[in-house]
Amino acid sequence: MTPAEKEALIRCMADPQGTHDREAAKAKLEVALTNEVNQRLDQVSGDIQHAQKILANQLSGLASEIKSTRESMNASSQEMAKLTSALVLWTRVSVVVVAVYTLLTGVLVWFQISRPSH
Repeated sequence: MTPAEKEALIRCMADPQGTHDREAAKAKLEVALTNEVNQRLDQVSGDIQHAQKILANQLSGLASEIKSTRESMNASSQEMAKLTSALVLWTRVSVVVVAVYTLLTGVLVWFQISRPSH
């Protein structure tokens, strides 16, 4: 129903003559307004469903990204543990090498000192 038709029905309802015409105009206006409200509610319902689909897709993508990040962090953590173990191993090896080098230096110094000079 157009705004002009609604205006005509409202004017008809305001007319003091003809109770029957006034009631008929009132009924037509109520039906028209009820239909308009129903159409708007259907549109709002459709918009809400569309928004729900968009949100569901976005949440699905976010969940996928979180899962990927978690897997990446787990892999990085495992690699870091391997690297830390390797670092600890090479630190122990270097300590042993330095200890052997120090011992050999001490032995060589002792031989140098204890050997009679010519």
